[in-house]
Amino acid sequence: MIASPWFRFARVDPERKYAALVGLAELRSITVVPTFVYYGAQIDFQLRRSPGVVGYRSAIAPLGLRFYHLSAWEDRDALHRFIRSDPHRRAMDTLDTRWLGKATFSYWEVSGSEMPLKFSRELFRLGPDSPGRVVYP
Repeated sequence: MIASPWFRFARVDPERKYAALVGLAELRSITVVPTFVYYGAQIDFQLRRSPGVVGYRSAIAPLGLRFYHLSAWEDRDALHRFIRSDPHRRAMDTLDTRWLGKATFSYWEVSGSEMPLKFSRELFRLGPDSPGRVVYP
């Protein structure tokens, strides 16, 4: 897996709780990569200007066509506003099950003292027994 650095957008209080998200999108075919990357760049720009984002990082496992996302937010409302806003919403409408394989996400509460978030500590949350896990389709 090739991971980006942690991009921080807000000062973190080590005593405070934040909303966190880890996600995995698996592509059905290599032919989807250009479209996925196109939307990914738009979503990255959206993330950088979204109210409530504390920080995030992305990763790719190119041979498995797997793309990962890890982020922290001031609260769940800020996270859900981001998910429901364009271009993220538009990307999810376009990249439906015809393009994407399984998409798995997990939400949890994280202490500021645990940041920056790291894939090595959080990927277990995508497992079948993890509370807060959502799988599409």
